[in-house]
Amino acid sequence: MDEKPSRILLSGEDPVALEGLARSLQDSGCAILRAVGAPQTLETLLEERVDLAVLDSPSRPVETVCALRRHFSPRDLPLLVLGNPGTPELELGILQAGAEDFLLKPVDPSVLLARIQVRLRSGREGAVESGGRPFRGLPGQTLGRYRILEILGEGGMGQVFRAMDTSLQREVALKVLPQDMVSPTHLARFRQEARIMARLAHPQIVEVWDFQSDPVPHLAMELVPGRDLDRLLAFGPLPVLRAARIARDVARVLEVVHLAGVVHRDLKPGNLLIEPSGRVRLVDFGISRLLEAETRLTRPGCTLGTPAYMAPEQLQPDSGQVDGRTDLYALGLILYEMLVGDLPLRREGLKGMLAQILHGNPMSPRRVRPEVPETLDRICLKATERDPEQRYPDAEAMARALDAFLEGGPEEGRA
Repeated sequence: MDEKPSRILLSGEDPVALEGLARSLQDSGCAILRAVGAPQTLETLLEERVDLAVLDSPSRPVETVCALRRHFSPRDLPLLVLGNPGTPELELGILQAGAEDFLLKPVDPSVLLARIQVRLRSGREGAVESGGRPFRGLPGQTLGRYRILEILGEGGMGQVFRAMDTSLQREVALKVLPQDMVSPTHLARFRQEARIMARLAHPQIVEVWDFQSDPVPHLAMELVPGRDLDRLLAFGPLPVLRAARIARDVARVLEVVHLAGVVHRDLKPGNLLIEPSGRVRLVDFGISRLLEAETRLTRPGCTLGTPAYMAPEQLQPDSGQVDGRTDLYALGLILYEMLVGDLPLRREGLKGMLAQILHGNPMSPRRVRPEVPETLDRICLKATERDPEQRYPDAEAMARALDAFLEGGPEEGRA
C-alpha cells in the first residue's frame, strides 16, 4: 500500500513569505495546508490531520506554542518555529514551551527543507517502530514530560541531557538508556541505579527525582552546576591542599554509601562533580552492588568498572573481596591523579595496566612530584595497597587521616 503524503500546516501572518517553502514541499510530495494567525491555526489543526506544523514568526511565539501544546502532544503534532532575531532567550523559551525545533530568520531554504524532512522521517520511523516518534536526543525533542535542551555527556550506561521538566517547570539532568541497550539485564541495572540513588539521601550525592521505563528508560536527576573532576584534571595537577580536601570530602560521602550497604565500584574523576563553591557531588551508581544481597546483575566471573581505577579484587571477581575498600583503592588513585596530573597505569596499555594492577606496587605520588608531603604520600600508598587487608579498614578511617593532614598536626594522617 502506498504511503500517504505528509500533511504540513504553514502558519504565518504573511502567507506570501512561505510561498517558496510551500512549492518545495509540494515538489517533494507533501500536502500543504495554510493558516493565518493563531486562531485559524488552532481551528485548522482541530479539524484536519496534520503531520507537522511550521509557525512563521508568530506574534507571541511562546504563548502560541503553549496554547497548541494544551491540545496536542509532541507525538501527535511536531512544531517547528521560525523566529525573528533580536531576542537572545527566544529559542530557549520556545523549546521549553514545547516546540520540537527552532530556526532563526533569515533561514536558508535548503536548511529549512532538510529540517522539515528530518522531522517527518522521524515521525514515520517512530510510527513503524513503536507507534510514536523515536527518541534521538535532539534539542527540543520530548521524552515523557521532559524536553531536551542539550547533551551534557555520554557514558557506558547512557547519555545525560540537560532537560526541562515541563510539568514542574524546572531543569533536570536526564539520563537515558540507549535504545541498543534496552535489554532485561540493562533495564534492571538502570532501575537499580535509580533505587540506590533514591535511597542514599545525602547533600553530596546527586538527588534522583524520577524514573520511567516507557517509552525509553530514563532517569531524572538534580542538575548540578559545575564541572566533573576529569575536566579539571585536563589542566594538570591540583594544588596539594585542594586535592586533599576533595579526597577527604569523597571519603566522607563514601562513609554514607558504605553504611547503606552499597559499593560504588566505578569511582573515577568523571563521576565526581565539583560545584563552583568547591563542594563535591557523587554521581553514577550504574554498576553499584548492594552488599546485603548478591544480585543477578553481578554474576560470578563478571567484571565491571573502569579499568584504570579498578582494584585487583575487581579483576578477580570470584575472590569475594569486593567491598568498601574497593572504592578506597579507586579514591587513592584519584588522589594520586590529582597530585600528579596523570595515572602511571595509563601509559602501560591495557594488558600492562591490568598486570600492574594485579602485581605492581602501590603508587607513590612523591616519585613524580617530590613536593607532595610525605604524610599525603603515605595516605595514597595505603589506600592503593594490592591487598584489601592492608588498606584503610573503612572510609571513615581514610577521611580521618586526610582531616589530620589538613589540620597540620606533627604526625598528621599517619597510617
